[in-house]
This record gives sequence, structure tokens and C-alpha cells, in this order.
Amino acid sequence: LKFIVMIDGFQYLAALSRYPGLKDVFSLLCDAIRDKGPNVSFVASGPDAHLSEAILGGGYQPHPARFHMQRVGEMDRAGSALLFKRHVRSRGLAGPGIRGGPPAAAIARAAAAAYDLVGGHPYYLLSLAEAWDGRADMEGTYSRSLEPPLGPLHLYCEYVLSEDMGSAVKGPMSRTILEAAATAGDDGIPSYSAMAKALSYRIESLPRYVRPLVEAGLLDDGGGFAVRDRVLRDYLRACAARRGGGNGNGSGGGGGAPPRAGALGHV
Repeated sequence: LKFIVMIDGFQYLAALSRYPGLKDVFSLLCDAIRDKGPNVSFVASGPDAHLSEAILGGGYQPHPARFHMQRVGEMDRAGSALLFKRHVRSRGLAGPGIRGGPPAAAIARAAAAAYDLVGGHPYYLLSLAEAWDGRADMEGTYSRSLEPPLGPLHLYCEYVLSEDMGSAVKGPMSRTILEAAATAGDDGIPSYSAMAKALSYRIESLPRYVRPLVEAGLLDDGGGFAVRDRVLRDYLRACAARRGGGNGNGSGGGGGAPPRAGALGHV
């Protein structure tokens, strides 16, 4: 008999160290892993790949056990289309015995359009498949999903920012930097000097705000400072546009950039 212990939200273990009354939870986990029998495996997963890898790849590794790290990226076009179509059928919009639903060709076009918009991120695809009424164009469905207060992608982006900015936030300036990077275009802001000019802010004070955003995976600093996740970028543009802080679309254009990567470790 094989037992697999799943630990989701693994990155939250790091937050427990803030409470002095608790024991070292991670050390207790390491002891359990070290003493586990041959028929027990542990799988730790979490959406924050950077933090999870820092924990599992640092000095906390239980000896002699080792976690095998694997990044879980987006699905390919074929897998994304299959997920979209299956969810549409599960909602009763199409399938055997369903009359008046969208034809198979329309569902295939909607699935392809959803992938072009959000890539192969499973949650984004399922959100669009759930919101699609079988008739509307996917661009319109996507836009409505980003609308406040209850658009599913709007709510997801709010959740991402509240979770990831928990440790990265340094006051309103953090949000201002993210919106500036999003509205600057798909490639973001090219340098600290350009950011200082765009925000009318002292260049020497910017790193203390930018570095935590990069570490949290909200801002990419490879060749500039950009929000690579298409959905989060469009959400931030829409927020800036509603306040009159930007044009809401930057340089526009597709969603080929990879979404946030998750991390999966098993031992």
C-alpha cells in the first residue's frame, strides 16, 4: 500500500516563522520525511515558484532525503483546446443529446481564441470556458472577465496581488510601479532611469520597491521591468485606465508570454 502526502501552498510554511510561539514547522516536516517508510512519498506544491524553490533548494533540505524540483508551466495548444472543450461540454452547452448548443466548429474556434488570449494557463482557460455563453466572441468574454467587481479574472488578479504583494508591498508605490510597467507596453520599462522619469521619482529610491516585486514574481527584470503575465498586465492596464492613469492598452498585442509558473517538489 502506497501513501502520498500532498502539501499544497507549500510556500506558506515560510510565513509560519513569523510567529515566535510556534515550533520550527519545517524542521518537524524534515524529520517526518527523513523517518518516512519506503511506502510514503511527500509532494509539495505551490504557485510561488521562486519562494518554493528558495525553501527547497536552500539549507532546509532534509538530509539524506532530497526534493526533486519540477516547474509546472503552461499547457500546449492541443492540451489547452481539449481542456476548454471538455469544460464547455461539462456545462451542458454542447455534447450528445444537447440541442441548440454551439456547433463543434464554434467551440474549436473559441478554444483557439482563448489560447491566443491567455496561453495555456489552466485557470485562465477554465475561467473563459465557464464565462463563454456559446455565442459571444472570445475577446468580449475575456474583457468582461476582467471587469470589476465580480469578473472571475478580475477576482483572480486581486487575489494574486494580495497574496504576492503581501511581502513585497512597500506602500502605494509598489502598485504604482506595477501599473507603470504594464501600461508602458508588453516589454515594460527599459531601465531604472526610464522608470524614474515616468514616475517623477528619485532613481536611487526605486530599487527598494522594485526588488521585492521581482522576487515575488510580479515583475520581470530580464531586459527591462515588465509584467509578463498577459492577464495580470491587462488587469493593471484596466485599473490604470479607470483612474485616468494610463491608456489601458500599452502597446497591446497577444499573450505569448508565459504565465506564472508553479513549483512541484517530491521526495
